[in-house]
Amino acid sequence: MSDKTAKAGIAVTRGAVTRLKQLDGWLYGCGGGRTLFKRLDKGAWESFSQDIPRVLDERHVGSSEEGFEDFDGWSESDIYAVGGYGDVWHFDGKGWRQIPFPTKEPLQSVCCGGDGQVYISGYEGVTFVGRGDRWKKIFDGGISLGFRDMVWYEDRVWCTSDYGLWTIHEERVGVADVPPTVAACAGHLSVGDGVLLLAGYSGAAFREHGAWQQIVSFHTMETLLDIQESEGG
Repeated sequence: MSDKTAKAGIAVTRGAVTRLKQLDGWLYGCGGGRTLFKRLDKGAWESFSQDIPRVLDERHVGSSEEGFEDFDGWSESDIYAVGGYGDVWHFDGKGWRQIPFPTKEPLQSVCCGGDGQVYISGYEGVTFVGRGDRWKKIFDGGISLGFRDMVWYEDRVWCTSDYGLWTIHEERVGVADVPPTVAACAGHLSVGDGVLLLAGYSGAAFREHGAWQQIVSFHTMETLLDIQESEGG
């Protein structure tokens, strides 16, 4: 999706799609160059990026100084989008406002929690909580990969990367207490119809009614295939 503007003789093209989510029954997406858009119908999309200023200095066009890597919201009129170096914006259904944020480190994920708070995480997992113009750091990070996905499920935030699964509860970040077979499925998270789905390079698992169940283990599948091939199956 391209949204081209011209200013001071510089043509700017919005970046690639980085995230897709559902809000109020509609499919939304975000991308580089502070892009947010909505799917209206087959082949029909609405852009909400026209009123967001771009970094138009040609030395920075296409750089990661500006978002968006992720977005989340409680409704179509209450959306937070993040990315770049401390680049945080709020959309109220009519217009955008840039949010003063206490770091200029790269940001990559956001979750609008069921507790009414916004959780934003970035480089090496450093995490902030707040809303509007009030924010505080709750985790200094230091993990190899930052949180790729952050979702609200049950009474807390769940966070994941390829290297593990964490939770945020009462503003405390900790490694999730899950079976090893579930932890091995780290990578991506999604929530829908009361189910938390976890999937990654090693397999997939889901959580429902407080219990985890593994869907598939790629290691087990590969082992079975190797056995089958060795037996000439």
